[in-house]
Amino acid sequence: MARKDSTIADHMIVVGKSQKYEVLDLKFGNRHGLITGATGTGKTVTLQILVEGFSRAGVPVFAADIKGDLSGVAAPGEAKEAFVKRATDMGLAYQPDQFPVMFWDVFGQEGHPVPACSCMPVDLSSCDAVDATHRADLPIPTLQRAVPAATDVIEAS
Repeated sequence: MARKDSTIADHMIVVGKSQKYEVLDLKFGNRHGLITGATGTGKTVTLQILVEGFSRAGVPVFAADIKGDLSGVAAPGEAKEAFVKRATDMGLAYQPDQFPVMFWDVFGQEGHPVPACSCMPVDLSSCDAVDATHRADLPIPTLQRAVPAATDVIEAS
């Protein structure tokens, strides 16, 4: 969504509005987050807004989407009256957009094949992504964790 309000910086993702815009500054995008709520409370929409915001800013996003709820970002949305009105009420300009997507497929039939090693246990203590400080936090040096092909995780790098 394009912003009408010039007080929102380009390095921020608008995730909602209360008395003010609720935003995620991209410099905090490498932190962990948790989106919870009952059915119909907007968890998927919130995640989609974050994915779109990161992608719009040029940040690669990996989102394991078991049910396919996020796949819609690959095609431009429809400017439905309710969406346009909601955006206008929030001071935003609604502009349907699409984002680059690569679908991964464990079976390699309908998307980019995922190598078998992606589903094998990973020794987190020797993982390049774990630095010395965090390695010391691991309870045992050879902690094994199964890395499933599809999880409910979003990771921005």
